[in-house]
Amino acid sequence: IDLALVMLVLVLIRQVKGLAADHRIPDAELFQRLAEPVLQESKALAEQFETQLKQKQNIVRKLNQALDDRIMGLNLLLNRAETCLKSPVQDGFSGKDIARLRNQVMALSAQGLSAEQIAADLGVAKGEVALVLDLKKKARAQTDDVG
Repeated sequence: IDLALVMLVLVLIRQVKGLAADHRIPDAELFQRLAEPVLQESKALAEQFETQLKQKQNIVRKLNQALDDRIMGLNLLLNRAETCLKSPVQDGFSGKDIARLRNQVMALSAQGLSAEQIAADLGVAKGEVALVLDLKKKARAQTDDVG
């Protein structure tokens, strides 16, 4: 951008000298008339660039927050998985209990409850509820793609 501006100024100076010699107009006045539209356009472009930059910074900030939230959820799930691996049956959960819990999550979701509400109602972590819902959504998407 700087190189383009320098080149533009050099072209304007050459044009000013040529017009001044042809029309006998003072250099400063002619230069001002020629440079003013260019400077206004440059200012408008700079403001547009600044606006776009702020929008992109906001998008990056939101993405970082979403990633941080996702990482925290995954860490909770990993901790839960590690605990489950240490003891095959934890808190009385067996394979049947997990299937029952999954079915309860799906039923409550079908009633329109949010992941937070389902987790509170069933007494499980929000991350576990979100995982069940995400897996069900992905399974539906795969079924829709195949069908």
